[in-house]
Amino acid sequence: MSPVARPSSATWSTYGSKNESSSKFPIYSAFGIPEIWRYDLKHNRAQICELRGSAYVEVPSSRSFPILTAAALTDFVNQGKTQSQKAALAAFRRWIKTATD
Repeated sequence: MSPVARPSSATWSTYGSKNESSSKFPIYSAFGIPEIWRYDLKHNRAQICELRGSAYVEVPSSRSFPILTAAALTDFVNQGKTQSQKAALAAFRRWIKTATD
């Protein structure tokens, strides 16, 4: 059996209840997923978690995309709940373009 390749840069996103998605953290850790974005339905907020050692720690912004904060991610997910997905994605793209110019 060949060894499993560990990603050098990957982000995984989850959407669900805290218990539902956080129970999978050990699986993501075993694969070496360095960052997880999750949306907590109970508290209506996004979280960005970074792998440190063998555990995930909540951090304010993404290591992979430093301009992306948990607060901004929360805003865009919530916007997607009140507008069409297309409109929310367009707003996100405009925000990225403005933030990176």
